[in-house]
Amino acid sequence: MALWSGRKETEQVVVVVVFLTLALIILSLRLYTRVIVTRNHGPEDWFIAAAFCFSITQATFVLLEVHYGQGQPQDTLSAENLLNLLKTLYKAIPVYLAGLTFTKLSILLQYMRLFQGKTVHRIIIGMLVFVAAYGTWSVAGSLLICYPVHYFWDRKGTARCMNHEAKWFSDATVSIITDLILLCIPMPFLKGLNLPYRQKVGLIAVFALGGLVCLVSIARLGPLYIIATTNDVSLHNGPAAFLSSMEVNVAIICASLPSLRAITLRTWSQRHLHHHQQPTSIRHGHSGWWRFGRQNDDIELEGGQRQDLNDSGSAITKSVTIEMSTKERRGSRKSSIWSLPFHGGIFDGGITTKAHIKSSIR
Repeated sequence: MALWSGRKETEQVVVVVVFLTLALIILSLRLYTRVIVTRNHGPEDWFIAAAFCFSITQATFVLLEVHYGQGQPQDTLSAENLLNLLKTLYKAIPVYLAGLTFTKLSILLQYMRLFQGKTVHRIIIGMLVFVAAYGTWSVAGSLLICYPVHYFWDRKGTARCMNHEAKWFSDATVSIITDLILLCIPMPFLKGLNLPYRQKVGLIAVFALGGLVCLVSIARLGPLYIIATTNDVSLHNGPAAFLSSMEVNVAIICASLPSLRAITLRTWSQRHLHHHQQPTSIRHGHSGWWRFGRQNDDIELEGGQRQDLNDSGSAITKSVTIEMSTKERRGSRKSSIWSLPFHGGIFDGGITTKAHIKSSIR
């Protein structure tokens, strides 16, 4: 059996493991934020978790490909290793496409919760339908790229096969286009937020990191063309394989970063309160409408604890049960509210327009 001894093999393993680990860390922080900190998890979180499961599977397949000799000339491999490598490649392609599809669906579902308006919701719903439909086709098409399917790896007998180059490049092109659309959807809403300049730029920058996925997708096109046209798959498949794994993990990371804003602001608020001078007053049983700085979020607090800081702003650091009725969400749940002293506020890590919320400490 081939070992991970060569430079090419080592590079593939390092890239796959590093980006998979980063995705695991960021995703874990996202789920902790949404499930524990803000208690506001939704279907988008389970879709991104499913995408990571596909990413783990794909990474495992890439490491198996390396184990079977990927990166080495085909004529230096045993017939058994070459057969196993091609079988693993056949399995890895639909798993990669499924991981990308679930990540895009997660992003779109998150957009549905964050952004209001009939027009944008129609755009998002249209994209949801398209991404789900094309993702289903891309996965099914990869599984049935040859009929009978065993012809993909053993080339025995006669079979009908799609043009590999056309299939793989059409999938890559559609993926890049949808990435660009997902990147553009939130920008008009983020620019229109009534936030301090630094906060607005930071928020736009977080969403704009999705452009990294496009860069990885474009970088993958060159190796993809080589593998689609070469006769030596084992020698040339390495870059396409680890870039595919990297693409899914970068997509998961970029999709999860906006959700970390709540825990970031919470940490900042706690440190600020810890190092700040003693609060001038602590009021219990505060009730009435309270406006979050410049975000125009009207919140009624009953039995809450509000700390007025010496400089400006207030901090509410209690877990509350929230009953809400807005266009965005309806229902009751337990959550945390954080208001920071730099003229901004945050409600369960998302961007809200105006919500009338009745809260009580539990």
